[in-house]
Amino acid sequence: MKNVLPGMQTAEMKNAEVDEEERLTADEGEKADQMEVENEKRKEKGIQKKTLKERKGESERMEEPERSCG
Repeated sequence: MKNVLPGMQTAEMKNAEVDEEERLTADEGEKADQMEVENEKRKEKGIQKKTLKERKGESERMEEPERSCG
């Protein structure tokens, strides 16, 4: 590297800093995307749990008239 006085930056140093910043923001973006995906999965699981409960409720309702008639 060339002689650099304190406080001065070469183009290479500036590029390295920019690359590092871009990498950090990309990592943050990936983390945000992963969080969104996880939230979507949680929502889907919650919906599935609700539908299972509803199905159980419906099957119980269907069985009750048979019991009362029998």
